Amino acid sequence: MEDDIYSTSLQRLQEISYLLHLAHHRNKNQHRVARWYKFFGQLRRQIAKLILELDAFTTALKMMGITTRTRIIITDLIKSNKYLAVAHLKIDQRTEFMQLFLVPKCHLAFENLIADNQYAVLGLMLMGLLANLNDILPMLPSKNIEENPVIIDTEPNNIKKNAVRDTQLNDLGEIISRQEFKARHQECDNQEKIGKKSIAVMSNNKQRVRNLIEEPRNEETKSHPNTKSRKKKTKKGDIFDDIFKKLV
Repeated sequence: MEDDIYSTSLQRLQEISYLLHLAHHRNKNQHRVARWYKFFGQLRRQIAKLILELDAFTTALKMMGITTRTRIIITDLIKSNKYLAVAHLKIDQRTEFMQLFLVPKCHLAFENLIADNQYAVLGLMLMGLLANLNDILPMLPSKNIEENPVIIDTEPNNIKKNAVRDTQLNDLGEIISRQEFKARHQECDNQEKIGKKSIAVMSNNKQRVRNLIEEPRNEETKSHPNTKSRKKKTKKGDIFDDIFKKLV
């Protein structure tokens, strides 16, 4: 196989799409109503469309006799060929949508699926495919291609030196130590215990008020019994009974 970065990415996307198709065929009847399945279906369809667009892009490059062993594509070459430009634009738009919107939503949905112990294995499998996709997307052609990309050394001794920086100046929050986290966690537990105690006290007070209201009612019912006397019903006799009654 030719060492082409786009052909390799295309092959990896096809493998992901095949596994997602098998997962869809296996779980569509059981999980199609679940919330996470909505994002799973979107991911599966977007990857299928991306495969077609990337295939058209690589085909246009091969027709021009270009082998892309790096991510650097000359912009003048893209503008000169309308087929290459259209394919490049579609891939750029789709990868941007997937990176900014679809992948974060799928990550949250699959994370909640992992939290449910009943389907944790399925969630881990989907999370692994999503991580593989997230590794492929930056390799695809886009408008913002840097000629000298920053390479971060991930060796254990150099992790602190080459820390990952936010290039878009987004608010990444503040670092919290373990001691602060434990202290805050203890405060939350104490607040929950206080809340449970207050709820129990309120329920006891309500029960006492109900007992105080029901006691006078019971006394009133005892002091005023039903005074209506029931009249004895006489049985209707026959003719001989009437004769003997007159004799008496």
